[in-house]
Amino acid sequence: MARRLTGAATLNWTLHWVDEVRDQRKELPSGRAGKAQRLLARVISTYPAGMRDDDASALTDDERSLIRALRPAMAALMRDFDDDLQRFQRMSHAEYIALMFLSEAPEYTMRLSDLAELCQQSASAVGRTVKRLEAEGLVRRQQSVHDARSFNATLTEAGVARLEEAVPVHVASVRRHFFDQLEGVDLGKLALAFQRIAQKG
Repeated sequence: MARRLTGAATLNWTLHWVDEVRDQRKELPSGRAGKAQRLLARVISTYPAGMRDDDASALTDDERSLIRALRPAMAALMRDFDDDLQRFQRMSHAEYIALMFLSEAPEYTMRLSDLAELCQQSASAVGRTVKRLEAEGLVRRQQSVHDARSFNATLTEAGVARLEEAVPVHVASVRRHFFDQLEGVDLGKLALAFQRIAQKG
């Protein structure tokens, strides 16, 4: 029995597998081709509503190349950003992002749960980051006056200065590793596309 799709990664793998079956079944002996076709139909039957059209599941070569490159590219970017910040500022990318979001918050203060959401990290991961920053005097952590169960993080003057020192390094890193690779790409359209994808999530 074909398994139900459980997430975006499974869906991407299944779509790739479907394309491979389509490409290869023409070269299979009639018996095996028929079996592949039946298995293909069973897999497509597990697609969410609106994705069961046989044509809708096929990816073009460009689409396949893009979806395969997306995750490794994002992972490489995060590693590159982190490497540059560690090398030149002795700061992790996670620490930089936390300082950046705090610098944009009213009175430089934000609930840890809200900070975790913006950083797209778990509350425990952001909590560890904030503890490191607090130990360096860059952030002050205190209990919320509105909710005794939650804590706020506040960027200190030292944290503001530290962020200002790190910004040029990160900007140069972003340009070198990301924007320099996008020559000829309409950045406005790309940004809108990413925003639409993020909003759907």
